[in-house]
Amino acid sequence: MKRILLHLIPLLILIACKKNDGTPREETITKGSKWNLQIGAPAAEVYAQLQKLGTEQAFNDVAVVGQQPFVNPSELQQRLRYYQAVTIMNTSGRQERAVILFKDDKVGSVNVGSSLPVEAPLWPQNVPEGTAIHTGDPLSAIYGKLNALYQIPEYKSYQMWLPDKPLNRPFDPTMANFEEWRFTMFNNVAVSKTGRTTVSLFFKNGRLIKIKSIYDEFEVYI
Repeated sequence: MKRILLHLIPLLILIACKKNDGTPREETITKGSKWNLQIGAPAAEVYAQLQKLGTEQAFNDVAVVGQQPFVNPSELQQRLRYYQAVTIMNTSGRQERAVILFKDDKVGSVNVGSSLPVEAPLWPQNVPEGTAIHTGDPLSAIYGKLNALYQIPEYKSYQMWLPDKPLNRPFDPTMANFEEWRFTMFNNVAVSKTGRTTVSLFFKNGRLIKIKSIYDEFEVYI
């Protein structure tokens, strides 16, 4: 018995230390508001407040949890203008990936490669000139080019991915169909310590019903 107690003492000390540290701290609310995000507010209103909060707390985007890859350009036709990029990649064989970045309503750059994409003037290079996506193409032309590309058997099975939703772009109405959004905020606690707040927003029928946040702190070594 004495030996068992001796083994338990370090464990009890460790548990006590963790409890006194106070992190991680979790909070869930289903009434009222937090960070001016109002329970019961419609998704578009929550997004508008997130844009303000992002400016105040220095975060730039929000993840739309559960968003799946797209297999048909028509699924993206009305959504591309709300994002800053689209990633196109194959699903079998030798991996091929193209990351199309948008800037000022045009294609700002085309980056091609499996692991570390490098910038290229256009993609793909083995299709007619009018089908390939070029740097400088207007955003309004991208859907037509994707549609033409997906008529080619070699590219018919490619999938398209949207990144996290950038807050400097207008609200994407499709976001209201998802049950969870997520974002992260950081703050300086001390010279070598950073605080991190991970926030999950839960929706039902297009309205905010719950806010869950987890706050943690970690050491930063330079």
